[in-house]
Amino acid sequence: MKNQNIRSITPIEHIIIITAGIGMFLASLDTGIINVALPTLTQTFNVSVSTITWSISLYTLALISFVVTFGKLSDKYGRVSIYMAGLIVFSLSSILCGLSINAPMLISFRVLQGIGASMLQGTSAAIITTMIPQKKHTQALGMFAVFISLGPVLGPSIGGFLISIGGWPLIFFINIPFSALAMWGAFIIKKRMNESKNDTTINISENIILIISILALLMGINSISNYGVLNSITVILFVIFIVFLAIFIYRELTIKTPMLNLKIFKNLKVTTLLLSFLVLGGSTSIIFIVPPYYLERLKHMSSWEVGLINLFTPLAIAIFSQISGKYSEKMGQYKFIITGFSIMTLCFLIMTQIEENWSVAILILLLILYGVGGGFFIPPNTALTMGSVSPKEQGTIGALQRMAQNIGIALYTSVSSSLIANNETNLIHGFSYSWLFAFCTLFLMLILLMITNKNRKYLD
Repeated sequence: MKNQNIRSITPIEHIIIITAGIGMFLASLDTGIINVALPTLTQTFNVSVSTITWSISLYTLALISFVVTFGKLSDKYGRVSIYMAGLIVFSLSSILCGLSINAPMLISFRVLQGIGASMLQGTSAAIITTMIPQKKHTQALGMFAVFISLGPVLGPSIGGFLISIGGWPLIFFINIPFSALAMWGAFIIKKRMNESKNDTTINISENIILIISILALLMGINSISNYGVLNSITVILFVIFIVFLAIFIYRELTIKTPMLNLKIFKNLKVTTLLLSFLVLGGSTSIIFIVPPYYLERLKHMSSWEVGLINLFTPLAIAIFSQISGKYSEKMGQYKFIITGFSIMTLCFLIMTQIEENWSVAILILLLILYGVGGGFFIPPNTALTMGSVSPKEQGTIGALQRMAQNIGIALYTSVSSSLIANNETNLIHGFSYSWLFAFCTLFLMLILLMITNKNRKYLD
C-alpha cells in the first residue's frame, strides 16, 4: 500500500508536471526548430547564412546567460510567478519573430525569446520539486523528462512541416497555443497551491559579472570551431571568461548576500551531479548531430528517413524515464544513475568502431540503447540534484542544472563540428573522433559517479 501511495500522482500534480513540462518543451523546441528554416530565411531577407545563424547563436547565448539569474529571482519572487512572466515574454517575442520584416529584427527578437526561454528553463524543475511531495519527485521528474527529450528532436520535424504548409512565420506562431495552455495551467496552480518564497537579496552587479563570464565562455567555445583553439580571438575570449569568473567567485565569497551559495560545490554529490548533466547534454547533442551526417553523407538516406531514425533516442528516453521514475526510488537512485551512464558510455564505445559498410540497423540499435541509458539516468539524477539543497534554493539549483546541460551542448557541438569539418575528406574519421571524444568524457564521468557512490554518506 505504501508503494502505491508513493506512485500515485494526483490530478493537480499532473497539471503541475504538464504545465512545467510545456515550458521546458517550448524552450528546447525553439533551440532547433529554426534550423530547417535557415535556407528560406536567407532568401526571404536576402542575407548570408552566417548572418541569419546569429538568430540561433544569440538565442542560445541569452538562454544560457540568464537562466541562473531568473532561477535566483524565482527563489525570491516565486517560481510560478517568474514562469508566467517567462510565458508572456516568450509568447510576445514569438509573435514579433513571426512578424519580422528583416534579419536584424528577427535576430533582436530571438534574443528576447531566449530571455523568455531562460525564465522557463530556470523555473520548470523547481516548480515540480517545490509543489510535489519529495517522495514523488523521481516519478514526477520521470514524466517531466518526456517533455525535455522530445523538444530538441521534434523541432526540425515540426519546423519542416509548418514551413511547407504556411511559411516560416508558423515556426514561431506555433508557440502561442502551447504557451496559452501552459498559462492556463499556471493560473490553476497559482489558485490552488501555496508557493514558497525566499526573502533574499538580488545583487545586480553579481548578475552582470556572471553574465559577462558566461557570454565570453560561450563565444569562446563558438570561436574554437570557427578560428581554432590558438587563435587570438579565442584566447582573448577565454581570458575574459577566466578573469570575470574569478571576480565573480571572489565577490561571492566576500559579500554578505551572495547570488549563489558556493558552499554547495564543496559537496561532492552536488558537484558530480551537475558535471554529469554537462556531459549528458554534450553527449546527447552529438547523438543528434553526428548520425544525420553519417546517414545522409555516407548512407545517402533522405531527410525524412534521417528524421525518423533520429526519433528513436528521445522516444527511448521518454519510455524508460517512466520506468526509472517509478522504480529508482525503491531500488536505489545511484544504481539507475550508474547503470544508465554505463549504457550510454558503452554505446559510444561501440560507435567509435562503426565503419561505412556497417548496417544502419546497428546504428538504430545503439541510438535506442543510448535512449534507454538516458531514460534510466535523468529522473534520479535530477531528483538527487534538486534534493541536495534547501527548498529556498530550488530555483537556483534547477537553473544551474540547466546551465550545465546547455553549456555541455554548446561545447560538444563546437568540438564535434570542428572534428567533422577537419576530416571532410574522410568523414568516417571525423565521426569516429566525435564519438571517441564523447566516450572519453562519459567514461571519466562514470568513474567519478562511481567514486561518489562508494562514499556512503552520499548514498540514498
